[in-house]
Amino acid sequence: CDSLTSVTLSDSVTSIGHDAFYDCDNLVSVNLPKTLQYLGCAFSRCENLTTISIPNSVTYICSGAFSGCSNLEYYEENGLKYLGSNENKYLYLLGVTSKNITNAVINENCRFMGGSVFQNCSYLTSVIIPEGMEDGGGGWAFKDCPLLTIYCEMKSKVQGWSTNWASGNPVVWDCNNNDVAEDGNIYVVVDNVRYAIKDGTAKVVKQRGVLTSATIRSSITHKGKSYAVTTIESYAFAYQTALTSIVIESGVTKIEGGAFDNCTSLTSIVIPNSVTTIDGGAFNVCPKLKIYCEAQEKPSGWDEYWNLSYAPVEWGYTES
Repeated sequence: CDSLTSVTLSDSVTSIGHDAFYDCDNLVSVNLPKTLQYLGCAFSRCENLTTISIPNSVTYICSGAFSGCSNLEYYEENGLKYLGSNENKYLYLLGVTSKNITNAVINENCRFMGGSVFQNCSYLTSVIIPEGMEDGGGGWAFKDCPLLTIYCEMKSKVQGWSTNWASGNPVVWDCNNNDVAEDGNIYVVVDNVRYAIKDGTAKVVKQRGVLTSATIRSSITHKGKSYAVTTIESYAFAYQTALTSIVIESGVTKIEGGAFDNCTSLTSIVIPNSVTTIDGGAFNVCPKLKIYCEAQEKPSGWDEYWNLSYAPVEWGYTES
């Protein structure tokens, strides 16, 4: 298709199949008919495609329909870019205009999204998906978004969405009336640390991003209400190999087993007097670690094998 620079399809066309115009390097513009209903992954790697209008008749767009179309003209709104129709309906979400986006609200008229629109948005904490969204973006749209919680206006997963559409991120359904995720937790991110609120208290849960240092708060606030942080759950920071230091604020009472397993670069952690329980293996395989404890000696509630790395411990530590 090297000779193609523009394409106008007749009104008899209702479907465009996968790879129909794949890798057409010189294709600049496409006119789609108002009869079109199905648009497969048809324009992948059309690197010079700049102009295309999607009619409102379309009921399906493949999440990879425009992958690699880096020069497409788009409409920008609140850090998101859309491919719109002649009627200015923003049917297709192309991606983000800034990789540092923290909160995304998808336009209410958006019905489809690209296959990797939010991939690697490491600062993204929330995305709101409107009721009319017909496509969850395959299994890549939210991949490698370590701080993300997905909020959906619809009450349940739309039929046809990929099983792994959320890429393991917590999902809140019926978000206009609810903020509790499928697993029963309310997720809050403070200083790049993820917490989960449930039954009136908060805990530090599995961290999915890359951390170099962290402070565990004694309490966090959600919708104007304060929740005490009581627990660092099992494997919350496991295999955070870039993590070098941790400070735990007073108020946390429990560190579960494996919480800092294989934190091979961790050099220091400050444990306050409030921590009355540490399970076995909490600091397993932490070869560079030194532990600073406010307690004068090992509390009775700390497991015999709490310090499996045999890290040096300074008892009676006070911050200077």
